[in-house]
Amino acid sequence: MNDLEKKKLQSNIWKFYLFDIFGGMLFAVPIIVLFWQENGLDIEMR
Repeated sequence: MNDLEKKKLQSNIWKFYLFDIFGGMLFAVPIIVLFWQENGLDIEMR
């Protein structure tokens, strides 16, 4: 594996972590919104 390939792989690692974090947020946000609505709140009130 040459240096260019290593550099490309290393640059993909942080991109994967960002994707993983945002993917988790996309799952959690609707659940949080439902929890807020159940307790009489909405997104603006928190």
